Amino acid sequence: MREVIIILSRVPIPGMTKTRLESCLTKGQCAKIHEAFIKDIYETCSRSKRDIILFYTPDDGVEILKNIMPDQEKFIPQVSGDLGKKMGTAIQESLAMGYDSCVLMGTDVPTLKLEDIEEAFEVLKTKEVYLKPTFDGGYFIIGMKRANFEVFDIEGYGHEKVIENTLENLNRLNLSYGISSCCLDIDEPEDLEKLCEGIKSGEYRCKNTTEYLVEIGRVESAG
Repeated sequence: MREVIIILSRVPIPGMTKTRLESCLTKGQCAKIHEAFIKDIYETCSRSKRDIILFYTPDDGVEILKNIMPDQEKFIPQVSGDLGKKMGTAIQESLAMGYDSCVLMGTDVPTLKLEDIEEAFEVLKTKEVYLKPTFDGGYFIIGMKRANFEVFDIEGYGHEKVIENTLENLNRLNLSYGISSCCLDIDEPEDLEKLCEGIKSGEYRCKNTTEYLVEIGRVESAG
């Protein structure tokens, strides 16, 4: 079985990324913390020893990502359109390269674990779709063995019914699926606060993100 991980990411440019955190961080800090998220997620994905394809936007920011992930080889610009079209196209293009299954994720969950990736691919051995939902009603990971744009045909993204609407599509299309436990994605200031509390308590581990949060004084250094 040829398996591939797809990472969908914005380039961490001040004023263009993690903008909903700008009420508690500067534009530069938003870009830096997103860079730390990307590093944590990429390092975890790399430990799975599977191929990784990075789909990015905007088109002219790839050199920034190459500096963040110097070992990464495949960078592909995202297509224009809504998030559903971007995800569907990334999956379609990746599977067309000869892979049997793929797991697609964004870059908002720096606490990603290797077990999360392994679980996704294990589920795909017997199911057509895999989903890892987020506490805010969306999802962080979607895994597929065949591209199906109808799965992504919902009334917009970024609201609390994304996972609900997606599951309705899967049931309507009669596609088998597995769904995992929820995870915390970092979009809003309250999400960042929960992450900081989780790092302090030992619930969450994310090396690069923790180091940056220590640097800007949001988490106390263990030392």
